[in-house]
Amino acid sequence: MRFEASEEGKLDVTVGLDRAQYVVERSASVEGGSVILKGDSGQDSGAIEFTSEARVVTKEGTVTTDGTSISVTGATTVDIFFNAETSYRYPDSAALEAELKRKLDEAVDAGYDAVRDAAIEDTTALIGRVGLDLGSSGAAGDEPLPTRIKNYRDDPDADPQLATLMFNYGRHLLVASSRDTGNAKSLAANLQGLWNESFDPPWQSKYTININIEMNYWPAEVTNLPETHAALFDLIDIARPRGEAMAREMYGCTNGGFVLHHNIDLWGDAAPTDYGTPYMMWPMGGAWLALHLMEHYRFSGDREFLKDRAWPVLQSAANFYYHYLFEHEGYYSTGPSLSPENTFIVPEGMKTAGSTEAIDINPTMDSSLLHELFTA
Repeated sequence: MRFEASEEGKLDVTVGLDRAQYVVERSASVEGGSVILKGDSGQDSGAIEFTSEARVVTKEGTVTTDGTSISVTGATTVDIFFNAETSYRYPDSAALEAELKRKLDEAVDAGYDAVRDAAIEDTTALIGRVGLDLGSSGAAGDEPLPTRIKNYRDDPDADPQLATLMFNYGRHLLVASSRDTGNAKSLAANLQGLWNESFDPPWQSKYTININIEMNYWPAEVTNLPETHAALFDLIDIARPRGEAMAREMYGCTNGGFVLHHNIDLWGDAAPTDYGTPYMMWPMGGAWLALHLMEHYRFSGDREFLKDRAWPVLQSAANFYYHYLFEHEGYYSTGPSLSPENTFIVPEGMKTAGSTEAIDINPTMDSSLLHELFTA
């Protein structure tokens, strides 16, 4: 970011990094204009560690430090470059900090204008592939956004450009949250994306695969953002080996099939969740995720991708259901299973009539997903 005064030498800026919890170290140095914050995710063991650094760059004024922040006085322009890295990718803190500094050095050497221009060019090249025109909103489009949203509930036809804005915003979030970063495995878009102010976000901001992550990626191919899909495929690659182990150990499936349930995380945890029956025993996550690889093939026509990446996942997903399905009333059925986050009212004439239950045989959602998988 850049701070710039309208008059020469009139800019005073103080730069510091802090957070409310789990701080390990704060420091600052005039040499190099470096402000550093180190911390972790707060667990007693196995915590994810991070290091973040801001570089303060100015050609004018006086630069001082109190040991945890940097102050610039009498400047005209101050540029701040920021980067953060976590221990998720790196074998030790030395490797983490080396990569952090490499990226910052590269950005500072390039300069603010070059970094900004590259970011705009990168995003515009993706966002600009698709345009949506639903008509003009006229004066309604000049109102503040909260007012537009309120008015839209009463009269959606009066502000068609609000729908266009939300369409563009959704694509921007996907571009910002899910990219091929050049790492061995890129990280997929989670429940709240990149920007989350909470130390304990709703549902841990993880990967809920009973519809949420699928919804994140529905625009990927149809709005011409296939690059954003790559991170989801990386996540599937991470989860599949653990899903194969879960299929063997929990379901006795020995044909190479894999199973995923309601949630997975950065390490591909394939186990059922344990915080409520309507979320727990749903073994269809692998089927739904596998369909995203087929969707990418349908749009790209990339036969190498189909052969080397999509087909092994589709085959492994299908193998699990070949094992899992059983005959019930003349049909191959799933069970025990559920309709995610739903409950059924037990019909009259049954032992627990009128009660609500989650576990059932052959929910409609299972049949729909299996039809999609087996006809992909």
